[in-house]
This record gives sequence, C-alpha cells and structure tokens, in this order.
Amino acid sequence: MNDTITIMGFIGNDPGGNTTAGGVPVVNFRVGSSQSRYDAKSQTWIDTGT
Repeated sequence: MNDTITIMGFIGNDPGGNTTAGGVPVVNFRVGSSQSRYDAKSQTWIDTGT
C-alpha cells in the first residue's frame, strides 16, 4: 500500500531516515506553517503566527 500526502509549510529540521522493526523505511521531519484567519470586516486573510 502506498499513500501520497501533500504538506505545505516550512521544514523545521533536516529529514532523517529510519527503518521500522518490520523493515518499512520512514522519514522523520518537523514542519511549521502559518495560521491564517479570514477577517470578514476587512475582507482579507490575516496571518496569526506560526
């Protein structure tokens, strides 16, 4: 089984590879992304932090 996901953000560290006890390769990394909210009064998106 292969799954594909799309992650948008900023890589927080260098990706590191490992193998599970069952022999499945995995990659570990941290991702940061900005939060946004829609302000109906100004009709704009506002970034509220990471």
